[in-house]
Amino acid sequence: MILPVLLFNFLIFTILWNITNGQLSRTQESLTVQIETSIQQNLQSPFLSLEYLKTVYESSGKNRETIQFFINLMMRKNPLYLDVYILSPRGKVLYTMESKESLLGKDYSGYPLFKSFQSEDINRRVESNISSATSDVSYTLAVKSSQGEIFVCVYSLKDLQDLVEKMSIGESARIAVINRERFYLAQTDYDSVTQRLQDRRIDLENERLQIIHDGNRFFAAQWSYLKDFDLYVILYESVEALYLPLAITFTAFLVLFGGLILMMVIFRKTLISHLLTDMDQLALASSQLSHGNYDIALVHSEYYELDLLTQSFDTMKETIQQTFSQLSESKNQLLTLNRYLQDQYEQIKTREDELSTVMESSYDGIIFLNMNFRIKRISTKALALLDIPRTYDELDGIELLPLLAEDVREIERKQLTRAMAELQAGICTLEKNGRILENITIPVRGGEESVKGLIITLRDITEKVRMEERLNRSERLEAVGRLASGVAHDFNNILHVIFGYSGLLKERHHDKTEAMYLEKIDQTAEKAQDLVNQLLSFCRMEKKEKTELTLHDVIQDVSEMLKRLAGIDITLSLDMSCHECRILARKSQMEQILMNLVVNARDAMDNRGTIRIRTYPVTKDTTGYAAIEVRDSGPGIPKEIQNKIFDPFFSTKEPGKGNGLGLATVYGIVEDYGGILELESEPGSGSCFRIFIPLV
Repeated sequence: MILPVLLFNFLIFTILWNITNGQLSRTQESLTVQIETSIQQNLQSPFLSLEYLKTVYESSGKNRETIQFFINLMMRKNPLYLDVYILSPRGKVLYTMESKESLLGKDYSGYPLFKSFQSEDINRRVESNISSATSDVSYTLAVKSSQGEIFVCVYSLKDLQDLVEKMSIGESARIAVINRERFYLAQTDYDSVTQRLQDRRIDLENERLQIIHDGNRFFAAQWSYLKDFDLYVILYESVEALYLPLAITFTAFLVLFGGLILMMVIFRKTLISHLLTDMDQLALASSQLSHGNYDIALVHSEYYELDLLTQSFDTMKETIQQTFSQLSESKNQLLTLNRYLQDQYEQIKTREDELSTVMESSYDGIIFLNMNFRIKRISTKALALLDIPRTYDELDGIELLPLLAEDVREIERKQLTRAMAELQAGICTLEKNGRILENITIPVRGGEESVKGLIITLRDITEKVRMEERLNRSERLEAVGRLASGVAHDFNNILHVIFGYSGLLKERHHDKTEAMYLEKIDQTAEKAQDLVNQLLSFCRMEKKEKTELTLHDVIQDVSEMLKRLAGIDITLSLDMSCHECRILARKSQMEQILMNLVVNARDAMDNRGTIRIRTYPVTKDTTGYAAIEVRDSGPGIPKEIQNKIFDPFFSTKEPGKGNGLGLATVYGIVEDYGGILELESEPGSGSCFRIFIPLV
């Protein structure tokens, strides 16, 4: 019985205490707002004056007479200005009021105000001051210019003291405004509490209500911090005046509650003691019922209410007994169902594991989608082929199309839509990061006319496509070679006739004009013969035996000729790391490869730039190769024609400047050697041809 009394009294005391504290806090907050508003209004004018002084300083070209006139005008217009001066970026006094010209040139670099501008990234600052001689309170306002000068104004705070003295508070309350160093800028009066705060016995970092003692009386103190001005506003009031209503109210509640408890004790002993017997009987029966004992017989009470309660208990006992019997049967059924579901789960899990094993073991990437193109399953191989950096657990139920790159998203959308509409499998190819993927989409039928999902298989066919392209190119080269060979032989026979008749005419005619014409005929025929020789070389009509060559020696022998071919405005550099690389080839054809590539690079750069020839050994698919790399700094080859540049008679040069056989000849020679020819080119980044010749 004592514990409820104590808890009730504690509750009443806490409520009254919080009400009183709330009143004190609201009073303190109202005073703080008034003081903060007053300080802001007081500092608005000097800050505007400093900004205008900074504008005058910068716009006048730092004219001393203009600046001195404006400073003197500021001092005369506002009697609260105590001092105005300008500091250089190094802390020297540049300008001040006329009465303090002796301060010109004084070094203020060691003052805290100047140091704060150096150490912090700020443009303005406010600091409070108390004169050690006169105890006058003032503010130092400072503004920094973009060039580093500091404009300073010392402003009196007499208005703050007047505001504090005029504030409406009770006779037992006091107000104090102090700075971080606990010096008083304004206060109601100096009493013992003020003295204690000055002695640092109050925790100013804690804004909660605190009780302090000055030796005679107790005071309640509440304060808050004005961050913009670095000030503390303190309200403190006598405990006797603050908590006297609380004590009176609490005492009244205590007396009232004590009387109520006394009445409850008397009532219990005289009126309801015999009722407790029936209640105890009912409680004992409830306990036995909770342990499963249904053989309980209650004695009905003579009181109507308790008798109704006893009847209800009997009804509840019968209902519980029936319900428990039904629950036992349901439990057995649930256990049977649970075992069945567990078996089904194990079977499904086994099938899932088998499906996952098949998907992950497949050479192809596999994706299962639902009707809305959302992922139901996806293999690791498919993630890698589509370059999706996520796991299956993260993608379950996610739509596939937004995960794809923009260049393949629309192609895949059309493929999926077509498969759903036509109920037939579809095949398309996708290009991803330089790889070619074969995409087969198969609809999963749910009925005769319905589809319940899609299966996508992805296979990397890059090497297959490249091999087919190389085979097609070889077949084209062979066909063109056979045709060109026949044409070249017939054309060569015609040229021999031209050379023969031209020689006969030269012997019979000695006229200079006619001789000049005959010489032109010979020169033109020689050019045609050179073209025929190129065609014959391209058609591999030269069946000379291949010999073992050192790649380093071949390039060294032809290097001077290559430099002459490149021209004086093109820098040709050699970087040969394949000194001992020996290959089976014909020297003339190796020289022809290098010359054709250098001439192509020169023409692509418009005779200005750099060509770098590099050699090095390399292993590809367990086979050793000698690599020749020819790189230029030209404009590069557009991607749309890169697969055509090795075709015979294909040229991007102007008519008359190229016959389109250079790169085709290079390709034919490399193919004849069982080598590999690769091209790397990006528009604006130049081109790089890599030739891999098998090592001996």
